[in-house]
Amino acid sequence: MDHPIDPKTDCVFKALLGAEDNRDLLIHFLNAIEEQQKMSYVMSIERMAEERGEARGEARGETRGEARMLTRLLTLKFGQLSPETQQRISEADADTLLTWSERVLTANTIDEILR
Repeated sequence: MDHPIDPKTDCVFKALLGAEDNRDLLIHFLNAIEEQQKMSYVMSIERMAEERGEARGEARGETRGEARMLTRLLTLKFGQLSPETQQRISEADADTLLTWSERVLTANTIDEILR
């Protein structure tokens, strides 16, 4: 943040906050600056945590969507899925689900897809 006053060289700043009579004012001023710096640091950390949380949430949502699509494709092609197959799909990561979804086009059995 650029300020027209440079606290290290400004005469008014030194006269006002450098005087012994204004010691309480100086302490208050320095505490306010420290608190402001601390707050922007905390806000940055909160912002980073929020972004990470959003990314994780988006990834989970994508994985759920891929699992739903694979389940639907398998059900359309092979009929009702066994509980074991449903569990494998629900526990799979996004890359595995994508691979399995691609295999639906050419496979003749569920085992060929989930290998």
